[in-house]
Amino acid sequence: MDLGLRRQDERFIIALLPSNRHNMDELKATLRELHRQLETAQGVDAESRDLLRALDADIHTLLLEESEEAPTDAEFLTERAQEVAARFASNHPQLEKLLREVADKLANIGI
Repeated sequence: MDLGLRRQDERFIIALLPSNRHNMDELKATLRELHRQLETAQGVDAESRDLLRALDADIHTLLLEESEEAPTDAEFLTERAQEVAARFASNHPQLEKLLREVADKLANIGI
């Protein structure tokens, strides 16, 4: 049954579902914790910090945009978060853990 909803209307409705609001809140909280830990982390090189900043900016853009590409973007960002996490695995296990949580939460949002 076609309700005449545009893609962004569907995304808005999905975003309002209690489970997705909870997942988005958890994602935002995890991103805040990642920022907090990154501020105090020792030995994180400039390139790694830039990767994290770019990932964070892209995630925030995804959460705000009303694009039909959003599901593809979410999948891409999930993969990127996993790749960045792998980069941090040996030297920064706590940051790696948080990045894996970000990837999991992106996958759970289902935007």
